Amino acid sequence: MDAVCGSALFRGDLIAALTVLGGSRARTGAGLDETLYDVAALDAVLDSDLDADGMISADPHVAPFAMLRAAAVGWADVASGICDVATTESYTGLATERICVPGWVRCTATPRGPTAT
Repeated sequence: MDAVCGSALFRGDLIAALTVLGGSRARTGAGLDETLYDVAALDAVLDSDLDADGMISADPHVAPFAMLRAAAVGWADVASGICDVATTESYTGLATERICVPGWVRCTATPRGPTAT
């Protein structure tokens, strides 16, 4: 959440931060609905009028699609176990993906090649 707030305050890459937030929320067991309401609340705060009475209402129906999509994609990737962005490739700067494998899957392969007799 710190990265999201920092990106919002200092005009960083908010979409990337929301994707990471969505994945983090999924890892901790938060549902997609709850995660999207969090993003809507952030949007409501960012778009609030400074002269308002202090009451802010989160409405996911008016939050920007790009923000909701980023959080949903991050959440879905982790929740489904398909992938999780692990790092960036140092030469190209492109994101690399780590394939998530459920804990109950274990490698049962045996070494191949000449055996000592």
